[in-house]
Amino acid sequence: MRRLLALSVVFVLACSTATQLRAEFIPGSLHYASNQLPGAIYDISGGGNFSGASAVATGVGPNLGQIAWSSDLSTMYSTAYGTNYVYQTSSSGVSTSYLSMPSTTGLVWTQDDRLLVVQRNSTSIIWDITDPLNRFTYATVPSTARNMTQLPTGEILVLGDGGRIWNVAGGTTSLWALVSGANTGGDIDYTSDGRVYASFYGGGVAGVYDVTGGGTITSGPFAASTGYSLFGLAIDRRTDQILCAVAGNNFVLDITAGGAFSSSSPKWAYNIPITNDMAIDFVPFASPAAVPEPSSLALLAVGVFGLAWRFRRRKMT
Repeated sequence: MRRLLALSVVFVLACSTATQLRAEFIPGSLHYASNQLPGAIYDISGGGNFSGASAVATGVGPNLGQIAWSSDLSTMYSTAYGTNYVYQTSSSGVSTSYLSMPSTTGLVWTQDDRLLVVQRNSTSIIWDITDPLNRFTYATVPSTARNMTQLPTGEILVLGDGGRIWNVAGGTTSLWALVSGANTGGDIDYTSDGRVYASFYGGGVAGVYDVTGGGTITSGPFAASTGYSLFGLAIDRRTDQILCAVAGNNFVLDITAGGAFSSSSPKWAYNIPITNDMAIDFVPFASPAAVPEPSSLALLAVGVFGLAWRFRRRKMT
C-alpha cells in the first residue's frame, strides 16, 4: 500500500514539475521585428519608449513579413526576406535557421497544426513547411502576396497585391475579397468579433480597410495617413485594440478608432531599435489541449489516490 501511495505522489509531482518547467512565450505579448541586418525581434508589450531595449531574438535576418508560434508556444518562427531563411527561436532566445527559402514573407500556424509560409513572387507559392525536410506546395495565388491569417471559421486568407485577398484553406485558391483600386498588400488580421482588416500601400487608396465578409470593397479606408504608410497590423483579441507598425520607421500607432493619422499623431510605442517595415504580431493563446491545466493535474491526483483508497479498503475487508 505504501509503495502504491509513493508511486502516486511521484507521478503527480512529475506531471506538475513538467508543466512548471515547460518553456513557452507569454500569450498576449506583442513582438516586433526589424527589417535591417542582422535582424532582431523585440517584445513591445504595453507600448511606450523602447530606446535601448534588449532584443528577444537576434541574428534572425531582416523581416518583411510575419512572426508565428508553434501551437504549444515553445517555438517562435520568423521570415527573413533578405537572407533567404525562415528562423526558429526558442523561448530562451536561441535562434537557428529552420529552412532555407528565398523571398519568404507571411507565416501562419494553422488550426490543424501546419506551418505555412508565403514565397513572394509574381505567382506566389504557399508552402507547407511543418516538416522542413519534406516541404510541399500547399496552394498558389496568381499575384504577388505578402501576409496571411486564419479566421476562426477556417478560411486561410492570403493578402495579395492589386487589392486581392485569397482564401487558400484546404489547398484550393479562391478570391475572397477585392479592394477596388488598392495597390500593394501589407498585412491582415481580425478582431474577436470577426471583423477583418487589411493594409495596402502605394496608389491613391492606401490605408487600412475593413474587409469583413469579403466581396468587393468600394468604401474608403478605415484608417489613412499622410506622410507615411500604415503597414503591419496586430490586433489584441482580448481588447480588440488595433495596432499598426508604420513602414520605414520605428514606431507603432493605435488605430483602433480609425480616422486620419499624420506625423503629429501620438505614438503607442516608439524608439524601437532598428527601423521596421512590417512584422508585428501577438503571441497567441495556446489551445486548452496543448497545455495541461492545474485542474487536470488535480483530477489526476484525486483519481490515483481514489484508486489507492479503494485498494486499501479492499484489503481491510
